[in-house]
Amino acid sequence: MSKVKVFGYASGNAAEQSDCCMGPIVMESSPYLDSNLISWVGHLFPPNSERKLAALSGIKVICNKMAQHTHNAVKVGSKFVVIGGDHSSAIGTWSGAASAAGGPIGMIWVDAHMDSHTDKSSITKNIHGMCLAALLGAGSVDLTTIMTAEQKLAPQNVVIIGARNYETEEKELLEKLGVQIIYMQEVEENGLANSFQKALAIAAANKNGFGISIDVDAFDPMFAPATAIKTSPGINPGDLNIELADYVSDHEGFLGLEIAEFFPNLDIEQKTEKTIAAIINSTFS
Repeated sequence: MSKVKVFGYASGNAAEQSDCCMGPIVMESSPYLDSNLISWVGHLFPPNSERKLAALSGIKVICNKMAQHTHNAVKVGSKFVVIGGDHSSAIGTWSGAASAAGGPIGMIWVDAHMDSHTDKSSITKNIHGMCLAALLGAGSVDLTTIMTAEQKLAPQNVVIIGARNYETEEKELLEKLGVQIIYMQEVEENGLANSFQKALAIAAANKNGFGISIDVDAFDPMFAPATAIKTSPGINPGDLNIELADYVSDHEGFLGLEIAEFFPNLDIEQKTEKTIAAIINSTFS
C-alpha cells in the first residue's frame, strides 16, 4: 500500500498570531508520526507577510498551490494530509479536493469556532475566521473562486463538531445554509462517539466523498495546549482517534485529512505534537 502524501501549509498570515506557520515544520520531524504510513511532499510558504484583509492576495496564491496538490491526489485516488499553519489552508485543501471529486463534497469540521465570517461581517478581519464560509460560497471572490467558482462544500453534508466560541453572524449564515452544528454541550451530553457517528452519516451521504478538517483548538487544552485560543471543556482527542481508526481509515468516501492552528511555541511537553501525530496515525492505520 502506497504511503499517504503530506503537504505543509507553512503560513500564519490569516491568524491573529502567526507562529502557527511553524506547525508543519515541527510535525515533519516529529518522531511520533508513523513514517511507514506517510510521505512528506514539502511545504508551501506565503509570498508575503501581509495580515488581515491585506493578506487576501497572498492567501489566494498559496491556496491555489495547495488546491493543485490536493486536486492531483484525489484525481489519482490517493488520500492526503494537510498540516497548517492557520486554518485558511482549508480554502485551498478542499477547493482542490472538490474540483477533482466532481463537485461539492461533504465535510466534518472539528473546531471550537465556526470560521464562517465574511470580509464584511468579521470584526478582526483575520481570514482564518472566514474559511468555512468561503468553501460554502460566501465572502470575498478571492477566496470563493479557488480552482472553480462553485461551492466547494455541500452545506447539507457539512457538520461542525465542538463549536463553543462564535458570533451571531456566523451562526445565522450556517443555519440559513442548512449546515448542521453539534455544539460542545451536545458532545458532552451524548459523547463524542455518538456525535461523530451523527456527523459521519451526514458528511458521507455526499456521493462525491467527504473530508475531515480539524482545528487544534477543538481539543481540550489539557490534551492540546498549543493553541492560540484555549476554551474548556473541549474534545478528548483519544475519543476521536477511536472513531477515526474504526470508521474513517477504510471508508471508501474519505478523501483526506487536515489539521491546522498548531502553535509549537505554546506546546507543553510535546502534548499537542503527540496529539496531532496520533490523529494522523489513527486515521491511516
